Amino acid sequence: MDEAHTRRKSLLLVSILLASVLFVSPSTGSATQVSTFANNTSSLSIASDGNNTSLDLEIDLERNVTYQDASFIVDSSHASATPGSVYINNSQGSTIWSYSGLGYGDLSHQNSFQTGNTFDLIQLNNSSGMPTPILLPKNASLQTSQMNVTYTPNIEAQYVQVGSIQQMEMGDSNGDSMADAFVMSTQNYSTGVGTGFAVVTSNATTMTYNLSSWTATCQTSEQIRVADMNNDSFDDVVTFEQSNQTMCIHYYNSSSSSYDPYFNINITTAPIDVKLADMNGDNFSDFISIHGYFGGNGLVALNLFNGTTNASRTADTVDIYKWNFWDGGANLRSMYVGDFFAPNRTDMIVLVTDDNNDATEITYDAQTMTLNPNINKFRNLSEFSVQGDVDGDGDIDFITPKSMGSNILVNNGQSWTQVQTFDQINTDNATIADHDNDGNPSFFLPDPTFGDSNPATVDGDIGFRSIGVTGVGVPTLNPLTPWSQPRDIHFADVDADGLMEQFVLAGEVTQGIFIGAWHNLSMDVDVDNNMDLWIEGYSSSTISSIGVLTLSDSNDIIRDALSPRIPAYPGLSDGYGVEMVNNMMSLSSNSNGTANLTDLDIAYDIVFEVTTSAGTIGSLSNSLNQQMLPGTGAFTVTLPVETSKAGGFDVTSFSANYTLGAPDLALPPTPVLSIQSLTENHVTIEWQQLSAYGSDLQSFQIFRMSSSTTYDWTTPHEIVIGSNNYTDTQVDISSTYGYVVRSTHTYGVISNLSQSLTVTIPYPAAPENATNVQLIDLDISDETTPLRASWDLSVDSFVEEYLVYVSNMSLDSSTETSVEFTSEKNFKLGDRTYSPVATLASSTTSYDISTMSDYTDSSGSVSGDAIEDTSQYWVAIAAVDIYDNVSLPLPFAGPTVSFNNTYLQSNLAITVTTGNPDQYLVSTQPLKIEINADVEDGAGFSPLGNAQITLVITAGNEISTLSGTTDASGVWAPVDVPNLHDITATTFLNFSSSYGETISLDATMAALETTDVQPILGNSAQLNMSTGISALLSGPTDIDKDSNDAIDLNITLTANDANDIAQQASLEGTAIAWTAYNESDVAINSGTETISQGKIRVVSEFENTTYIQFDVVTTDRNWFGTLSHTTLLNAYVDDSTDNETDTNMTEPEWEPTTLLPATVTCESSTILTNKKMDSDPIECQIVNPNPFGISVELTATDVPALFNKPSTVTITANGTETISFEPTYDQIWNAQKDEGVVKTLSFSIYTTSPNYNSLQPTITSDTVEWTASQDVPEDTSTTDGDNKESSNTLLYGGIGVAVLALISLVVVGYRRASIGFEDDDFYGSDDEFPTEKSEPAPEIPEGRPLDEFEDKTISAEPEIIERPGDSLISELSGEDSNDFIEEHEEPQAEESAEESVDEDDGISVDEYGTEWWEDENGTWWYREEGAEDWSEFTE
Repeated sequence: MDEAHTRRKSLLLVSILLASVLFVSPSTGSATQVSTFANNTSSLSIASDGNNTSLDLEIDLERNVTYQDASFIVDSSHASATPGSVYINNSQGSTIWSYSGLGYGDLSHQNSFQTGNTFDLIQLNNSSGMPTPILLPKNASLQTSQMNVTYTPNIEAQYVQVGSIQQMEMGDSNGDSMADAFVMSTQNYSTGVGTGFAVVTSNATTMTYNLSSWTATCQTSEQIRVADMNNDSFDDVVTFEQSNQTMCIHYYNSSSSSYDPYFNINITTAPIDVKLADMNGDNFSDFISIHGYFGGNGLVALNLFNGTTNASRTADTVDIYKWNFWDGGANLRSMYVGDFFAPNRTDMIVLVTDDNNDATEITYDAQTMTLNPNINKFRNLSEFSVQGDVDGDGDIDFITPKSMGSNILVNNGQSWTQVQTFDQINTDNATIADHDNDGNPSFFLPDPTFGDSNPATVDGDIGFRSIGVTGVGVPTLNPLTPWSQPRDIHFADVDADGLMEQFVLAGEVTQGIFIGAWHNLSMDVDVDNNMDLWIEGYSSSTISSIGVLTLSDSNDIIRDALSPRIPAYPGLSDGYGVEMVNNMMSLSSNSNGTANLTDLDIAYDIVFEVTTSAGTIGSLSNSLNQQMLPGTGAFTVTLPVETSKAGGFDVTSFSANYTLGAPDLALPPTPVLSIQSLTENHVTIEWQQLSAYGSDLQSFQIFRMSSSTTYDWTTPHEIVIGSNNYTDTQVDISSTYGYVVRSTHTYGVISNLSQSLTVTIPYPAAPENATNVQLIDLDISDETTPLRASWDLSVDSFVEEYLVYVSNMSLDSSTETSVEFTSEKNFKLGDRTYSPVATLASSTTSYDISTMSDYTDSSGSVSGDAIEDTSQYWVAIAAVDIYDNVSLPLPFAGPTVSFNNTYLQSNLAITVTTGNPDQYLVSTQPLKIEINADVEDGAGFSPLGNAQITLVITAGNEISTLSGTTDASGVWAPVDVPNLHDITATTFLNFSSSYGETISLDATMAALETTDVQPILGNSAQLNMSTGISALLSGPTDIDKDSNDAIDLNITLTANDANDIAQQASLEGTAIAWTAYNESDVAINSGTETISQGKIRVVSEFENTTYIQFDVVTTDRNWFGTLSHTTLLNAYVDDSTDNETDTNMTEPEWEPTTLLPATVTCESSTILTNKKMDSDPIECQIVNPNPFGISVELTATDVPALFNKPSTVTITANGTETISFEPTYDQIWNAQKDEGVVKTLSFSIYTTSPNYNSLQPTITSDTVEWTASQDVPEDTSTTDGDNKESSNTLLYGGIGVAVLALISLVVVGYRRASIGFEDDDFYGSDDEFPTEKSEPAPEIPEGRPLDEFEDKTISAEPEIIERPGDSLISELSGEDSNDFIEEHEEPQAEESAEESVDEDDGISVDEYGTEWWEDENGTWWYREEGAEDWSEFTE
């Protein structure tokens, strides 16, 4: 309905004066007054249901009269149901009066803001803000007021359940600059991982907190510290056990948004407390610790930490003495670390306290690497002191409780000023902070009291009191109650709005972290700088017991503030005489958040006079006159009333004056002109639809004026019939015209003239630019000018001319903010305005250039110089039409160097980025290689795109070449990988395990020579890289000495890249330095060991040694990872005396964190595929590189399989085992017919650790080559001396004397021979010999060493070789030896050589490689292949 009324009121507003023009009375008799509504009533009650039109408003009118004026009163009370918006109409549907303006709200109840919305949002940023104003009628009598303002801060109060917690620390885990709460627990039912920590971490997008997953840490840890240990802008975690020097460090992993497993470093032994701070300015947090709780052995130690190598070293220690030095060493209690005196002093300060509450200030000198205690101690600082900004000056002060009163230590920028008070305080988990951002700190003390095990009730509170340099105030009567049983509280301004959020450890049944701030919200209703409404507290939409912070006007505060001011405020009337006042308010908050103003209801009583109307009606009297009827007597006029809600109001005090005689007819509507279209050729104007002018419309008269003519009201410029628009084509570009229109009707009726519509004819669109602009250097020997500009014509045919501009500075206008084509046809670019060097016809496409453009700048006019050799130039071309229009930016070309037969200089640079600052190659770290190409541009060098680059990578003997092209930024990145295991970085991976050498990167760029473009010189760049390795030095954290103070200790050095075996192999031979320390941390012994098979073994006595520190000697290569390890040496304990007490005490065992894959080395064999031999299986040696036992399973992966799967083997720590791949001897195997063909056996290596199930198994692969061949039997008919017998036996040797000697030993051999042998069994197809029991070999006679004898030549192709004892066995079995043994005959050609051998040594070699020799006593000796010692042969 509102939209309908809006449409009805869209006609031009007219005043009452205009009504006198529209309605002319024919008579001027004396006026008669009417003062009642219909039925002679003085008032009417108007009721509406909000859906249907009310017809309650009726007026009795006299016929044939003219009303000169008329009015009545709308009277609305707040006590009645509001009708909402109100519309009083006439019988034609036109609105006489309305209360419905935007932001008016409901009649008698303002419930919306000026925007018309029933709510209003305003963002407050720790400041004041003005919500949308509220409109109220100027003469309203305010009765009541109501409004709610809910405040939603950026960070709402929230509760994150965490479980049973031992400690909470603050930090920033994810680097979003929002504080996070780090919590630690030793309870497995909370963590699920035993001792661990988690982070209540922030989400910068949703401004909420959530609990991360629990991270397991050292199971004996009991305290947590938070700091950025490795300078990656993320806070890391350190946990430790009091009195234990082992620090467990967890790095934050930004890729997984979690914490990595811990690694250990050791600091000075038996710490009381440990703090983290960067003491030496290297951006790595260091370990400051205090020692000596009893015994007067107070000591402060600094262990510097390197976040790159993950190594720690003791920088210095300093003894702390009592107040009176001569009383000896102090017993330390606590420590505070910070830059307390900044900015006056920038060094980090350590404050340590003793059992007498005396404090010592210590600083660290990074140059001398010494801790320097201040000899001037100060008192009243203890382990119970609380630090905070007491005096509000931005630095840290302390308050210390005492048995009587307390002491405040005020920081004066250089030292501490002591203020003694009589305030007795408790400081358990106390905190000092400004919790409400009012500039005044308070002292907060959590009091959990006793819970009732009901989380719905809040038990306990956080009391607070004011604190200043004079002491503390009395506890507040309204303590904070964020959550039940609060135990600890920390403050941090999470969203940087100036108000600190509270992190409260609380909870009854289960613990959690409450996160929220103490907000306040206030409203100044009348903007007099006095707050009228105020509230403070927490705000939460998720915690029902807290709720959203809401400011409410429940006591008519808004009414009281605005009532005296509304009559004095200026008002603004609408077309219906309704005058509204704009009321401003102000909201303020101490934080950042959003205020939502809702439930507005300002109730008021009001009376309005209905007399003036908006639009063509103009007034109530005009409306009555329009409804006038002829004749005599009275008639009733109904004024329909429409409302937006069910409600009502009263109308009273009707008053009207009329004269006799009916009014004239109303004029037609006045045309309202608008532009339909406008071009350089025409203008089309339009006005209302024809239907608005009635059926008696005849035409429209168009009147026109121009800059040279005025309107001629007597003669229209044009007559339009049957259309509501007019197009004028008689126009000139840039000329201005005015148009007025009126309508003509029958009976000579005409409308009023329209308002004049003024139109300026625009210029046409600028022509398209020329394209393909080029600036070419010419050969002066052939041409008359040094440069030539050329271009392709614009696609637009109406281009009048082309202008050429030339400069020795860039004419690229795409990046300039000040670009203009002036009316003088000059080109303005930046602070220079160029004149054209030529004006050319529209058909011209080139111009020869000899001079630059004249130009003007801030210094004046400058004439264009002649084109000079070797200088750079630019050209711009303007396509201009007849109206001097130009499209910007102008197309340009350049730079071009005149006489450009000289080459432009180029630069080439190689940039390498790895995961370490020194850019070493490390296999587990990323590698990015970028090559940058630049070319001179007159002002320096700029990126060179599309340059062809060749990169040669030389790594030892391996050379690889990559080629590519630079992008538009002049950059080509040939290598960009997350680690060197990427397939594109194989060359770097293979080289990364080497050291002592460099890898060379050589980049070259060929010269660029292109027609019409100045050539560019080629260039080259070279860069060498060294390798680095990431490793873990590990071992047991402690070990027991035996009764001799001796230990047997293995320390392993393991490559962190488990996927590259070469990394581990390269660690062999690494030197490990060890230093033994006594209980006073004094080095008493040292040495160096060398890594062998991945470890060193220390077996020695270490009397008076408390611990041994091991360090990788890093002078030979670039190291990363954990390169130090400390093992504590436990004193020997006699189990016989301590057995009863120690039976339940077990030391934690060392467990590895990495499983290295086994390495396999196999022999290369030649296998006869058509004959089964003992040598067929391929033997492989498996090496265990781990300092613990492993299981290895090898599987042939070829299809079809030619070899069986070997059995799984178990290998001891750093041990070696041998396995064999046995041929399948199946149909597939027998089908092989290859002769001398090299084949490959592929197999997988599956490595597991049976003792450490937590280690991830590894799967690697390898290959071995073997040669497939065939056994070819020789022709037995040949007489070459190599005869074969049907029994497959062969004479072994050819010495007659040996045969006789063997026959003489028949009896002896018979006694020793096994009586169980059968011929068929002994000479089986497998050729296996029975195992003989060996007897001690007699001493070999002196003479020539056996190693110097030459081998005797053996028959070339024996199938079965008998050993010397074989013939004896044959003889004992009763067979003729000639059936089995015959004298060996060699070919004639070899006869002399064999005789020489016989004479020299008498050694023969069988096909198994076994050497045989007979001494002068007739005893046979043999030596297996590869063996050094000889053994006596016994049967």
